[in-house]
Formats: sequence, structure tokens, C-alpha cells
Amino acid sequence: MTLLQRFLLLFFLCLCIQGYLWQHTIILDIHPWTHATEALVSWNSPVLRDPFTYGYPGTLPMLIAAGIMQLFPIQAVQAYAGSMALIISLAASSVGLLAWRLRPKTPLWLITSLLLSFNPLLTNATPPSAMVATILALTLLYVMYIEESSVSSWFDPLLLGGLLGIAATIRLDAAILFVIPILLYSTMRWAPKHTALILISSLSVFIAGNPFMMFEPSYFLTAFWDKALYHAIEKEALTLSLGSLLQYSIFAIIGAALTVISVVVPRSFTSISKRFLVLAFSITALLGISLSLVKYQAIWYTLPVVLFWEMMTPIILIDFTRFFSAPRTWRYSVTLPVAAQGVIAFIIVGGSAALYIQHLTKPSVLFLLP
Repeated sequence: MTLLQRFLLLFFLCLCIQGYLWQHTIILDIHPWTHATEALVSWNSPVLRDPFTYGYPGTLPMLIAAGIMQLFPIQAVQAYAGSMALIISLAASSVGLLAWRLRPKTPLWLITSLLLSFNPLLTNATPPSAMVATILALTLLYVMYIEESSVSSWFDPLLLGGLLGIAATIRLDAAILFVIPILLYSTMRWAPKHTALILISSLSVFIAGNPFMMFEPSYFLTAFWDKALYHAIEKEALTLSLGSLLQYSIFAIIGAALTVISVVVPRSFTSISKRFLVLAFSITALLGISLSLVKYQAIWYTLPVVLFWEMMTPIILIDFTRFFSAPRTWRYSVTLPVAAQGVIAFIIVGGSAALYIQHLTKPSVLFLLP
């Protein structure tokens, strides 16, 4: 199976899952964005100048939803749900493609894609938060891939910047928490031209995918700042409890713990770079500190790092199994025992699917928000 065939297969599977998910789930706070999408289709300028829309732009899914409404006679809610399914499916299938390049001849490509697609945490977030979380988790995984395979002269920085730009068009505040550390990491690890390409690419995609930046950039940036201050100071308090955070991110905590163990043991069984882990934990800490400083601590703000650390769990388990299957050659050519592949896939994908089904039938059982 070629990489393109593998990608198309994953995209079809993920799109079916996501399409069913968003058509059978009450999407949290979707109305402001569907209202803005309708205004975009009719070019209703007063509605488009709504500071709420500017504060949380979500412009890329709005543009896609508006295009869907032009092609098909459907409501804005259905069109926006379709754009969410499309963006998340593209991110999930891209994660699977990266996983195949990272750990070939293993089922990791299928596990990571389905883990992301079946993830019920996505339904427990506002639309921009769910979409940007998948894009940013993919971005971090791409940095890990670059670190393991060495950066190319121009393609990798351009694509990495493009991913950050796409994330910024959906949620600028979340993207900033990733852009700054990644730029610093690029400055220290790669050539200056790579950092410049990342910056140019991210800014270009951010402006191209955000029409507000084309005709009213000053108003957009001012409204974004006002929205950030509103959540930090003025909005009613929502304090995130430790119990809720542990319940929400327990799988991610396991992934982070396994990752740390894998690189600190005397005989490391993974090829994951310690420098990259410093970056990943730095972004996690930066997000946690930022969340602790604001008044409105919505649990879905942690979703980008939660999804990434959840994906690290199968990666570490695959590395662990490969290491003990062929300790001298695991990095280059080894085939996992069929039993180990089946166990890992069944536990992770089966568990995620079970949570997904349970969330659709009894959503209150799974998540206890603070």
C-alpha cells in the first residue's frame, strides 16, 4: 500500500467517524460561529464585526462551511459540522501518515488515527477548540518526525509554518502558545533560514486563511486582545479542579509518564529525542501556567497537549515491544509479533471506541466538569 493509498483510506475512515459524530452530538456553543457563517455567506458586515467572532475567529472552518452552503442547500449548523469533520479528519489521517513514517511496519498509523477520530474529548469542547487541538497535536508530532529524520532545506519548515498558520486562523490564542516555543526551538536546533521559513509560512497562511486580517487587521487584533482580557479578568469565574483535570487527561498523563520513563532508563528503548521532549513539556507547562492565570479555566483549553500525550502512549508501547523483540536492530528493520500488535491495537483503539459509544449514549457518565 502506497502512502497516498494509506492516507486516503485513513481519511475515508476518519471522515465517516467524524461525520457521524458531529451529526449526532450537541455541539457546544456552536451558534455564534454558525451565525457568523450565515453572515459571511450574505456578507452581513455588522454581524461580521461582532467582537465575539473576531475574538475567536474560527475563520477557516467558517470559510469551508460557507463554501459548503454555496454548493448544497443545507443549514449553517450542518455545514459547520461538516467543516469540523473535514478538518479533524484531515488532521487525523495526517497523524496516521506521520506515524507510518515514524514507526514503519507497525500498526501505529492505524492506532493513532483512530485514537484521534474516536476521541470523545473532542465533543466536550467548543468547535474552534476541538479543531485547533487536532491541528496542534499534529504539529507537535511533525516536529518529532523532523527531529528523528532531520530537517529538509525548505519543505519541512514551510509545512510546519503552514500548520501553525492554520491553527492560528482557528484559534489565535492557542496557536501562540505553540508558535513561540517552536520558533525558539527552531532557532536553537536548526539553521536561521529554517526559522525564517516557519515564520513567513505561518504568517502567510494566517492572513490568507483569515479574511478579517485582509480588510480590518487592526480591528481584528484589538478585538482578539479584548476577548483575551475578558476571559482573563471579567468573565464569571470557572475554576478547574484537580479531580476534573485528572479524570479528563488520565490517558495523557499515562502517555507523558511512559515517555519520561522511556528516555531516562539506562538502556533507552526509544529513539525520541530528549531535546524534543523538553519542547513538548515546555509547551505543556506554558499552557498550564497560562490557564492558571485566567479567570475562566475551561477544561478544553488543555486539549491540544492532552491529545498529543495520548498519542505518545501507543508510540512508546510500540517502541517497547520492538526493543524487546529485536534489541539490536529494532530501529531499522523489525516486524512486531502479531500477538503484540493485536493487544496494543485492541486495548487502545477498542478502549477509545468504547468511550466514544458510551459518550454518545450517556455523555454525563464520562465527564464531570468543574
